[in-house]
Amino acid sequence: MSSPILESLGLSCPGVISLIGAGGKTSLMFGLARELAGSGHTVLSTTTTNLFFPTRNQSPVTLLAESAPDFLALSASALKDHCHVSAGTCYMPETGKVKGFAAGAIDEIWHAGMFDWILVEADGSRQLP
Repeated sequence: MSSPILESLGLSCPGVISLIGAGGKTSLMFGLARELAGSGHTVLSTTTTNLFFPTRNQSPVTLLAESAPDFLALSASALKDHCHVSAGTCYMPETGKVKGFAAGAIDEIWHAGMFDWILVEADGSRQLP
């Protein structure tokens, strides 16, 4: 299956991708996640800042867990039905956003080996260009 984003970026082996800069990070993250999951890869999309709660079009499931071990326990079940999951530590109803994981927690999740790819929105432009 041809994958335009994967081919354009030259991505051939699993890893962690951090997206930074103003404009387009969220759209790129979910577009890339869709392509990777469509190719049969297990994918986590997350943030180290705050991210609007993903829609069902962006991610089939969003998990909330306060720690990496709690998230890993939840994701084992979710990965039985979905190749792509999104995650954060908590939902903040006043903003409609999900609070992200600390960088160390993302590293812990990566080393658990459950995901082929982890896509991280690594900074927040606060909707500014």
